[in-house]
Amino acid sequence: MLKRYFILGIIIFVGGMCADVGYKWIHKFRVSSAFNEYQGAILESKKFRARYRAELERILTMTERGMNPFEQERVTKRLSELKEEIKKATERLAIARKKFCDLVGDEELFCQEEQSPAPQGWPI
Repeated sequence: MLKRYFILGIIIFVGGMCADVGYKWIHKFRVSSAFNEYQGAILESKKFRARYRAELERILTMTERGMNPFEQERVTKRLSELKEEIKKATERLAIARKKFCDLVGDEELFCQEEQSPAPQGWPI
């Protein structure tokens, strides 16, 4: 009888160790995935910021040379579209950051700081 309990205890112990290792592996995979998603959002934001600045420079040169009402309407529409794109990019970045920080908790110094999710240089 004692031998049976001993073997059962060893089986439970080994099963617990396997479950713990599996949980840690899954958690590590999820954290890595969330971090890659966040890095992708940052890269996308930086690329968008470069496009955004080029677009603003083009619009400024158009306004400097003078515009007719049709061009003014088109520029106003494009500026509102850019504003919406900035808003969406900022939201995507904030969601990716929150997802990563929720998984990591306070382990990352990056998550302990309360900072704006938008990269510097964004007119928000």
